[in-house]
Amino acid sequence: MMERYSVNFKVIQALCASGIPFNVMRNPVSQDIARAINYAPKEYKLPSFDNACTTLWDECKRDVEKDLALLQDTWYS
Repeated sequence: MMERYSVNFKVIQALCASGIPFNVMRNPVSQDIARAINYAPKEYKLPSFDNACTTLWDECKRDVEKDLALLQDTWYS
């Protein structure tokens, strides 16, 4: 198992290499990612680019639209 410093360093390297601002670390979803990976199967790999851009993106979009619909229902009242 990697030491905490090594894992943290890998996370920062990935953020820098992708041009992702460090503010993303303040987002609670970032902590959700870490928790999910902790409980993932031993040989877990990130989803493929194609899967992320199609199936997973569509599912995420539907989830947000579902939550938004509940809010939109209150706009007219």
